[in-house]
Amino acid sequence: MKIMGLEIKRAGVNSLKTKTKSSIAKAFSAPFDYFAPKKAYERQIMGVLRNINLDSSSSKLLFFARNLAISSPPIYGYLQLMESEIYGDKGFTLDIDSTDEVLNHKIESLWAQWGSVCDFECGYDFKDFERFILLHYLRDGECFIYLQDTRDGLRLRIIPPEFIDYTYDDNDKIRKGIEFDDNNRPIAYYVNQKNQKRLKLSAENVIHLKKVFYSAQVRGISHITPVMLKVMQSDKYIESVIAQANIASRFSLIATPKDNEEFGGGVGDLEEESQDSEPKTIEIEDGRIITMNDNYKIEPLNINHNPNVGDFMIHIDRMIARALGISYASYTGNLAEVNFSSSRSGILQERRGFKRIQFLLERKIHQPIFERFIKNAILKGDITPKEAEQALKNASFKKQGYGHIDPLKEVSTQKMQIELGLKSIKEIIEEEGVELGVRAKNIKDSNDMLLDELIRLKSISSATSLNLSLNDNDNDKEEK
Repeated sequence: MKIMGLEIKRAGVNSLKTKTKSSIAKAFSAPFDYFAPKKAYERQIMGVLRNINLDSSSSKLLFFARNLAISSPPIYGYLQLMESEIYGDKGFTLDIDSTDEVLNHKIESLWAQWGSVCDFECGYDFKDFERFILLHYLRDGECFIYLQDTRDGLRLRIIPPEFIDYTYDDNDKIRKGIEFDDNNRPIAYYVNQKNQKRLKLSAENVIHLKKVFYSAQVRGISHITPVMLKVMQSDKYIESVIAQANIASRFSLIATPKDNEEFGGGVGDLEEESQDSEPKTIEIEDGRIITMNDNYKIEPLNINHNPNVGDFMIHIDRMIARALGISYASYTGNLAEVNFSSSRSGILQERRGFKRIQFLLERKIHQPIFERFIKNAILKGDITPKEAEQALKNASFKKQGYGHIDPLKEVSTQKMQIELGLKSIKEIIEEEGVELGVRAKNIKDSNDMLLDELIRLKSISSATSLNLSLNDNDNDKEEK
């Protein structure tokens, strides 16, 4: 039958006996085949989250998180925001701060050259690797980086989490595709391959960055896990509101018999009636008048909306933003209820979270990769062991800095800190994500440029004054 233009059919007997396909193809054969936005359901998530062993749920949570990352606009916006705030325009920049300026420039140049060819398959540069690492860490909860020594130097490969076999577990040394020694330290990782065989990788060549909720956790859990259910409930509510608005936008009427006896005894009687007695939908065109039998009662279709749902949705979005570690304004893009005080407090809290992730990436990713890069540079003969020692001792990574929220107050505070000896000028400049040498060079260049311009203007002014004085002397002589 049709109700308001929608065809509704009675389910057949065979359709009820059809078994739902529950198996998922192995991720290594087609890792992106299951990115279907509408395949994640709240009931499944709730069942997963009831499982105390998060390692057993990590693969399912990965599936749900990836669905939300491409189907939920707020979650997609969250991932884009984190990338821009963590890395900025330039990513992490290597800074060698030794007393040998020539060595500093040499190591930094070698690092920059290597960054353009660091991918084993020559498809990405190191900036791309930074982006992939952060995306896997936030969305999937973990990331695997394989470090491969070659004749041309260090090469990198990113191993998606689903390639490390979740199902490989011997209940002893190997758990979720990772082999551990007697001290519970990882010694090998097992990677699925297309030929149905596992490739064993030494843990010395693998960096495993993961988000854990307890110390004994083997595999990482997505940062989106605490908000999955709320995000999906919000999305479903938005869909229902749109459906209601679509129905309400049409002038819909319901015709029912005035005599209840003609309508039948109940739902069971309706199912036993023939298709000829099923309710029908009539579409009325503009300019047409249709008369109906007097035995029918005509009533409009009323769609009632909850007037308080707006405040409720704001409350839900605030909880989600809090769980993700960002402000409500950053999560929703809604600045309607934001004032300066609340905005400043939210931004400062956000930045602390951003910096925490920045230092985590530097400690767990950039420093180990740089140490391996220096080792390969020695083997290639690009640097000497003494130069390598100096480079490792004085190396750091400059991260994305942040501008002032209230410049007058913050600059006054910084000035007071410098005068009291609480902070140095170098510390304050580095907090902005700028190298002290670069800032000093820019100031020197600006001063030199201004000095040259002043000298030029002074010379022009002197020449003009001299010409005026000569003209005055000539005029005086003529008058005499």
